[in-house]
Amino acid sequence: MYEQQNEKMLFLEITNACNLNCLHCYNSSGKKKNRELSISKIELIIKNFKKIGGNVVCISGGEPFMRNDIIDIVNIILDNGIKDIRLATNGLLINKNNIDILKNFQIVSISLDGFYTEHNKIRNNNCFDKSVEKIKAIMETIGKDRVEISSVLIEKSLDYFESYVKWLMNLGIKHLNVSVPGVFSKKWTNELGDYVLSNEFREKAYKKIKHISRKYANKINISQTLFFRPVDVFNKNVFNCNCYGDLVPSVGGVDSNWIMGKAYISMSRDEAIIKKLKDIQLEMEKKLEEQHHLFWWEELYQQINSI
Repeated sequence: MYEQQNEKMLFLEITNACNLNCLHCYNSSGKKKNRELSISKIELIIKNFKKIGGNVVCISGGEPFMRNDIIDIVNIILDNGIKDIRLATNGLLINKNNIDILKNFQIVSISLDGFYTEHNKIRNNNCFDKSVEKIKAIMETIGKDRVEISSVLIEKSLDYFESYVKWLMNLGIKHLNVSVPGVFSKKWTNELGDYVLSNEFREKAYKKIKHISRKYANKINISQTLFFRPVDVFNKNVFNCNCYGDLVPSVGGVDSNWIMGKAYISMSRDEAIIKKLKDIQLEMEKKLEEQHHLFWWEELYQQINSI
C-alpha cells in the first residue's frame, strides 16, 4: 500500500477468517477467531482514530470479504470523515453482487505471486486463473490507477521476475509491491521447502528488484516490503490493530507480551513497551552496524518474540 506524506494510517485487521491457507501467512489466517471485533467496537476504533487526526484506514484480514458486514465497516469509516480507505484482499470472493463496494477504496491491493505454478504453490490453492480473472474485473470497475498487485517472491520466481513485470504491465497494472519472505519457524521451512530464500539469495533478489524497478520506472511503480517489520510502532503516524482490537507493533506475528492496549478504548500506545522495543532495536542496529547486514530486522523480530 504505497504511502504518501501527511498520512496518519491505521492498519485494521477485521477478521482472521480466510478462504485460503497460504504458506507464508504472517498471522496464520484461516478460521474465524471467537473474540473478533464486533461492528460496535470497530466503530469505537474508528472514532478514536479520527480523534487523533487519523486520515487513512487500510482494511485487511484474513480475507476482509469473509465478513458479511464489510460494507457497514466501510460506511462507518466514511461517516467519520475518513475518505482514504485501502484494502488488502486475495480478490477471490469478489463477485457481481459485491464488486461495487470496491469503489469506496482509494487503493485495492490484490495478491498474485508470479505465474501459475508459484502462485498456486504459495496460496496452497489452484487459483491462478481465477485470481487473474478477478484482477481484470476489479480494474474494469475501479480503474487501473487504484489497483496494486501484492506479490510474494520466492527463489523459483526470481529468474522470470522481469517477464512477470512485463506481463503485469501488459495486463494494465501500474503498481506492484514485492515481499521477500524469510524463515522464522521450522513449520514454515517444512511447508515451503525449497521455496524458502536464503539470506544470500534474498540479497540478490533485492538488488534485482531494484534494478528492474528503475528500468521500468516510467511504466510501473515497483516497491519492496520487508517481511515482518516490528518497527512500525516507532512511526507515530502508523497504527496497527489486530482482529481482537489490540494495538500491536506490527500487523503480523506479534507475541502477546507486546500488546500495547485496546484500540476501542484509546489509540494511546503503551510507552513502556515502545521503549523496550526501541532499546532492542538500538542494540541490534549497533551490533550489526559494521556488518552492513541487510536482514537485521529478522534477528530483531526473533529476539523480540523470544522474550
